[in-house]
Amino acid sequence: RIEFDDRPAGLRHVVADLELGVPFVSNLPSQVETFVEPLLAMKVNDTPFEIRGKAKPFAADRESVVDLKFEGFDLTRYLAYLPVEKTFRLPSARLSSSLEASFEQPPGGTPALNIKGGVSLEAVEVQHADGAPAIKLPSLKVAIDRLAPLSKEVAIASVTLDKPEVTVSRERDGKLSLLSLIPKPAAAPAPAAGKPDEKPATLALTLGEFRVDGGRIDLTDHLAAGPFHKIIQDFNVSLRKLALPAAAPAELDFGFSTDAGEKLAHQGSLGLAPLKAAGQLELTGLHLPAHKLYLAAVMKEAELL
Repeated sequence: RIEFDDRPAGLRHVVADLELGVPFVSNLPSQVETFVEPLLAMKVNDTPFEIRGKAKPFAADRESVVDLKFEGFDLTRYLAYLPVEKTFRLPSARLSSSLEASFEQPPGGTPALNIKGGVSLEAVEVQHADGAPAIKLPSLKVAIDRLAPLSKEVAIASVTLDKPEVTVSRERDGKLSLLSLIPKPAAAPAPAAGKPDEKPATLALTLGEFRVDGGRIDLTDHLAAGPFHKIIQDFNVSLRKLALPAAAPAELDFGFSTDAGEKLAHQGSLGLAPLKAAGQLELTGLHLPAHKLYLAAVMKEAELL
């Protein structure tokens, strides 16, 4: 058991139930193709962590596999350690992982590092510095088919957002409230003199589906003529078969309703290179008088009652 009392940050961390498994390792010819299986397990601030490995450290290809599993890791305890200005509050956020990383380096070949599995965030709540609501994410799940950083290949099976809530406003100067959550970037160091930068390899990205179910957006626009308020609800998005570089347009469906009974739905496609959207858009129940603050600028000779 390890206890760490961080008095400047006002936090106490505990590592308990530490278990370390050190397997038998041999470079005898009869043993080099046998997997060794190290283990590291513990509880960090009551969250169980387990790291299991399988490796052939003396085999020609150095094949190794590591599993990283934990559930419900409380991120709020570590916000104080971010080396940036605290422009937001994080009352709640939990992280879970079920990832597998594999590595091999064939003799005379290129090393390969591949990651697959899933990560998720639960019960995320982000507030402005004054405690005003900003973002709630009850569930965000990412399923990874293949993440190969050395070859710059990413294959994401799905990204799913369930019932997210966003509160956003636009001030009279045009600034969006959510931008205040972004910490100011640190000054970038001056580039070192040397060889000209080489062109980085192109990232190959595929995404099976990005999905949003049951979203809600509380929108306020502080116009000069008065505030405009609207609640967008039942916000759903399905973006499928996205690829970069793009070989074909992705499939895109989305829709929502408002607290005034307005409904919008779209079915179609989205191309990225060049940027192009196509499809069928259906709008019903639009309450024009509620939008008269926007329409007044273009309707000089008419009035909405």
